[in-house]
Amino acid sequence: MLGGRAEWVASAGAADRLAIEYWGNSVRAYLVAVSVLIAILLAVRIAKHILVTRTGLLVRRTASGLDDTILQVVDATRMWLTLFIALYAASMFLVLPPELAGKPR
Repeated sequence: MLGGRAEWVASAGAADRLAIEYWGNSVRAYLVAVSVLIAILLAVRIAKHILVTRTGLLVRRTASGLDDTILQVVDATRMWLTLFIALYAASMFLVLPPELAGKPR
């Protein structure tokens, strides 16, 4: 009824669906890349929260201004910066065209 590839995809098992390729990458590779992206974003978010809250208590007790400055820099780090780093790490699990992979021509 669906015809051709669409019918095969509809009747395929889960393992077969993970092997389907789009733009040179399998569905499994995309799932791994998205998992890496989410894991890095969550880990950095949690680490930042712990670092700012726990060390914030210690920094208040010291007279040095250097630790205050470092804590402010960590606290001011925005999510978009972490997103760029996470996207780069996730892209390592995908086959990218040379234009996006940064390979010389």
